[in-house]
Amino acid sequence: MKTVGEVRQKLKQVRFRHAKRVLEEALSITSSNCEHNTLVDVPGVGEVGVCDVAPTPVVCDAARGCDLASSCGRFSGLHTKDTVKGQVEAALNASIPEVAAKYPDAAALMWVLTEDPAPPDAPALTDPFGESGVFVGAFFGVNVWAGSTHERSVLASSLNALVESEVRLQQEVAHKDEALQSARSELDAMQADLQQVHEKFSATENALSVVEADLKGRVQQLGDALRAVTEERDMLQARVDLPMLSPSRWFK
Repeated sequence: MKTVGEVRQKLKQVRFRHAKRVLEEALSITSSNCEHNTLVDVPGVGEVGVCDVAPTPVVCDAARGCDLASSCGRFSGLHTKDTVKGQVEAALNASIPEVAAKYPDAAALMWVLTEDPAPPDAPALTDPFGESGVFVGAFFGVNVWAGSTHERSVLASSLNALVESEVRLQQEVAHKDEALQSARSELDAMQADLQQVHEKFSATENALSVVEADLKGRVQQLGDALRAVTEERDMLQARVDLPMLSPSRWFK
């Protein structure tokens, strides 16, 4: 059998857990928590969240997988800590049937405490933003809270480690980007040298073509001259040999 003190402590923990969850949900950076987000009834689709301060209508609806709040510079929180805290306190301090509608586990503990002849006052709602519940930071657009100073220290260390890892990763990316830029510069220089070599090769090829054409012309001229000399020689030879073979010389 649990003692009254144990039940009260458990109720205090349950109330704190519910308050923390409601505060995190109400203050998280999401489309439904932005004062500029308006629900528009679209025929055949239903209500769709639309940003009413964008230059043109933009769908921003977490329920439809299109939540732009975390990356939007126009986000403005619809709720405040004090307003939400007051609503949660009112809901948890209501009658047991009213509390049971939203928080059945808290209502059950409250009912157990009413069995005591002198039921204690409802334990005060621990403020998740106070000493026992502290804001650690925003992680990917989600507010992170810790239930105690020790938890805050652990979470803060983890977040700092993640941030440091991200910084190192960014530095590595920057170094690799510099190396890539250097490689690109070297490649551009090599391509320029290759272009110069290609131009020189083309010029040499053109010069060789001119020389080849000239040589072919000279060979053709020499061939024509050789044929002319050969023909002239043959004609002279024929003139020299013809009188020796003439029969008129035999009868003189």
